[in-house]
Amino acid sequence: VMRVNTTSDVVGVEICGALKNVLAIAAGIVEGLDLGHNAMAALIAQGCSEISLVLLLLMHT
Repeated sequence: VMRVNTTSDVVGVEICGALKNVLAIAAGIVEGLDLGHNAMAALIAQGCSEISLVLLLLMHT
């Protein structure tokens, strides 16, 4: 199930979009090096965790 939300936090959306692109490039590298499903899952899990952390840190500054 996909849920769509609205927000007025333009800066947060832009930062999240930029970090998502970095994660996508890293995923392409993992795929290109044929590192397997476990490496891809670890990358995505850690990447999403770090994106959340960056956004939390930015909200508190």
